Amino acid sequence: MHFGRALSHFGIEFIIHQLLQIHSGLRIEEACTFPLSTAKDELSTLSYSEVNIGPANGVSTKYGKERKVEIPGKLAAMINAYANSNRRKKRLRGQESSFLLVTKNGTRFNSNNVHQTFRHLKERIKEDTGNQFNHKSHDLRATYCTYRLSSLLEHGLQKDAVLQMMAWMGHNNESTMWKYVDYLEREKTVQSATSLLDKILEEAIYEEA
Repeated sequence: MHFGRALSHFGIEFIIHQLLQIHSGLRIEEACTFPLSTAKDELSTLSYSEVNIGPANGVSTKYGKERKVEIPGKLAAMINAYANSNRRKKRLRGQESSFLLVTKNGTRFNSNNVHQTFRHLKERIKEDTGNQFNHKSHDLRATYCTYRLSSLLEHGLQKDAVLQMMAWMGHNNESTMWKYVDYLEREKTVQSATSLLDKILEEAIYEEA
C-alpha cells in the first residue's frame, strides 16, 4: 500500500491525523481538534474504543453535532504515546493545549497544515512509484467507510451495519450509506476489508524515541 509506506516518512502529528481519518472516519477539522483528554484517559490500547467527539470536548464537528467514533487499539497506543511524548512537550514550550496535535510552533493543527503536507505526501508517492496519487485527504474518510462497512456486512444484517456506520460517520441521510452498500455489492474485488486498514496502520507505526 503506497499510502502507508509514504506516510511513515512524515511527522507523527500528520501520521496520527491521517490515521484518525482512515481508521475512525474523522473529517479533517475533527482530527485536527481531537482532544488531549480523550487521548490520555479514554482509549483502550487492547481493542476498539468508542469515544465521544463534539463541542462538549472541543472537537469541531460538522454542524456542532455530538457523536461517537471508534479508535482501534494500535492507533490508541500511538495516540497515547504521542500525548505523553517529549516531542509534544518541546513543541508547546511550557504552554498547555487542550488539543492532541500541535504544530512545531505550539499551535493546534488546522486544515491548512493538513492540505500542505498532503501535497508533499502525494509528491512522495509519485517519486516512489512513478504514479500520480489522485486523492485528497478527505477521501480517507470515504475509504474508512467503505472498508469498515464491508467488514460489518460480513458479520451482520445490512440494516444494522448501515445504522452503525451512519452513527460513526455522523450522516443524517440513510440514502448516503446505502450508496456504499450498493457499491460493495457491485464491487466484488473488495476482500479482507479490515486487512487493508491494518496494513496502513502497520506501515505508519510510530514509537517514541
